[in-house]
Amino acid sequence: MPIENCRCGLPPYCLEVKTPGENRGRWYWKCSTGTCRFFKWDNSAMPFIRHPTEAYAAANTLGSLARRPASIPYYYRTPSKEITLTRTTVKVVFSLVSANRITIRAQQNLTIDPLISKIHGVEWDEDRQLWTIPTSMRIYNDAMRALPTDLPNIHLDIEPIPKSLIDLLYPPKPVDDPDVISEVELKWTEFVESPMRPRLNRFQQEGVRLGIERKGRIFMGNENGIGMKEQALALADVYKNEGPVLLTCPGILCSTWKEEIQNFLDLEDEEVCILDNVMSGLFRENHVTTKRKKAAPRKPAKDKEAASLRVRLPYTKRMKMTMENPDYVSSDDESSEEGEQENGPEVADRDEDEVIIRKPIKFYVASHKKISNNRTKIADQRFNVMICDAGHYLKSKDQNLPKNLCSLLKKIPRAIVLSDTAIYSLPIDLYTLIDTIDKDLHKDLELYTQRYCNPKSTVFGWTVNGRSNVEEFNFFMNKKIWYCPRSIEMKSEYSDTIRDKIVVTIKPQDKKEFQTHFMALQSNEHDFDTYLKLTNDAKKDAIMEYIEYVIFTYKRPKIAIAYIDDSTMLAIQETMMKKKIKSVHLKNLQDLEDNVEKYNVSRTEQYVFVDMKLEDINICLSTVDIVVMIDLPKTREKLQDVEAHFEYSNRMTPLTIKYLIAPETMDTYLWPAIMPDDAAVIKAFNNALDDEESILPNEGLSNNDPISLDDEDSAPPADHDLPIDAASPTDSVIICAAYSPYNSSDDEDNLPDEPEPTNVL
Repeated sequence: MPIENCRCGLPPYCLEVKTPGENRGRWYWKCSTGTCRFFKWDNSAMPFIRHPTEAYAAANTLGSLARRPASIPYYYRTPSKEITLTRTTVKVVFSLVSANRITIRAQQNLTIDPLISKIHGVEWDEDRQLWTIPTSMRIYNDAMRALPTDLPNIHLDIEPIPKSLIDLLYPPKPVDDPDVISEVELKWTEFVESPMRPRLNRFQQEGVRLGIERKGRIFMGNENGIGMKEQALALADVYKNEGPVLLTCPGILCSTWKEEIQNFLDLEDEEVCILDNVMSGLFRENHVTTKRKKAAPRKPAKDKEAASLRVRLPYTKRMKMTMENPDYVSSDDESSEEGEQENGPEVADRDEDEVIIRKPIKFYVASHKKISNNRTKIADQRFNVMICDAGHYLKSKDQNLPKNLCSLLKKIPRAIVLSDTAIYSLPIDLYTLIDTIDKDLHKDLELYTQRYCNPKSTVFGWTVNGRSNVEEFNFFMNKKIWYCPRSIEMKSEYSDTIRDKIVVTIKPQDKKEFQTHFMALQSNEHDFDTYLKLTNDAKKDAIMEYIEYVIFTYKRPKIAIAYIDDSTMLAIQETMMKKKIKSVHLKNLQDLEDNVEKYNVSRTEQYVFVDMKLEDINICLSTVDIVVMIDLPKTREKLQDVEAHFEYSNRMTPLTIKYLIAPETMDTYLWPAIMPDDAAVIKAFNNALDDEESILPNEGLSNNDPISLDDEDSAPPADHDLPIDAASPTDSVIICAAYSPYNSSDDEDNLPDEPEPTNVL
């Protein structure tokens, strides 16, 4: 107790400072009645020991009221009530932030801070403003033992590093035998020596290497999806000997993935199957197909008696006649012998079946919904390699579709998950994917949310939509789960503009209606505006479905939507209004500059609509990262003018332009004419030519180079079509006549006469 009383003459209280700050943990004297402003620091108590008056009063039971001092509060006079000391809780968290350092995060306390500073090997990190120790198990265990757990006035809540993360620092050592090569080394050697490696960029090769190290289980999250398809297909090609590959994606991307697989892996159409187009018997694969030829007509019988002999007798009667007469020949055998004698063996062979050997299916492409609805049939096939695009669709652990897909991915040995926006996702949204890739890393969801999701208590309950312990989260994700290169890191590997073709499908009845319009295009009786309107109406549902995918996927990058048809634009704006998404519309020349400046500096408007019908405008949308062109302009010059709105010299990241192309519509004819030429496109076109002549990227095409587009084998690849220097409507008509859908039809009987080779400028 202090030497003097407070100003009011009564003994003061001795209390502890619990407010966070430099004085937390110190003791002080204060008036017990609160009538005076007495205050004095108490420096008499030794460390870890409360003031003697309060400590003795709480620990010792007094015998009678006569022996109690007058300064003891009233609640100490109750013999039946046991008084315990109030202990201050101090939380200490150990985090594995890198392969070399472990951080110690503790609440500031005058009692605990000196103890942490005396730990062997501890250092103060100025950048992190935390104590750090080396990643040594001996030093880590010494640090854990150095923190006392039996303090009378402080309760230490120590949160250690999870054991699964410690195991990442000490993986099992491989067998050190020069004569034995591991599976990882074998697969990497095969990839290095394969022709697939030179086709990939350096960051894509790094993604394949990490995928091989993790034995085919990896989460790829290239920012904005740059180079992710080729990266995943190259990794799947490493395990091509393990059977067909199952690829699941949103339904709007099935045709896009099929075309990408065929072009990148050089597969034929029958080797890639879209399961959404199969009505029954998903995996009834018949490699050997029998096709019956047309039988030769039988010659009429010469007389009625011969005709009557060819009537097929009942089975019992034929067996009875065979038993009675061993030389008996049935009417069927007799007729076949007569046909062979009269018409010759060539005519008799026409009744035989023709054997057609088809190539086995190497890739099955299906939507998430198709896979979820047929999970039992797909599980019975026992796929060994599976690619799951748009992994952010699996973040909800309570819905049936994510649960079915994740359970299927857990059972498959090689699981490759892709997501365009993984690097910006919250830890709580990534837990399902982490558990899918490695189910032993974080088994307890509650401990995971407490450590990485910054849980907070609100009036509606606990919220986990936050981030905490970010360095440790990124460490184990980079070490075990994902590979997420950023756009700024990949810019050196790409040009300033990346063009991506999105293939959307239209309804079968719409395709039939376009057949009549194709005939008018071939006869030069056409009206582009009318056919563009028909094309837009036919693919309107596909456009809306893809816009829904874009809205759900991309949360951060700024996106521009270029359009021609106003009705589709209004439908998209109505959808955004329902979702409360802000956007800017560039359609009037009067306020054009103001809207452009508003969009470039805004942080709330993510989308901008650009009307491609505007002529001779000079604007720069410098903040746009992705451009979605739902319509195609008529000429290449117009396309270049539209793309120039988003291109500028100081761009830090590549610009991604996505073209929505609907086959067997007007897009089929406009695409080869307006596709900008570059080295990659010309190289892909040269590889598709039947002859051995090549066209250098800087030479282009001459007027004397005829190109025949009679069938699919001689046509340019759909993903990298022929670049054309001319862009006038007349040249587009020439291409339309050569690129007719009838030329690529499988029905040989309906083919028109073979057109002459067309010279394309």
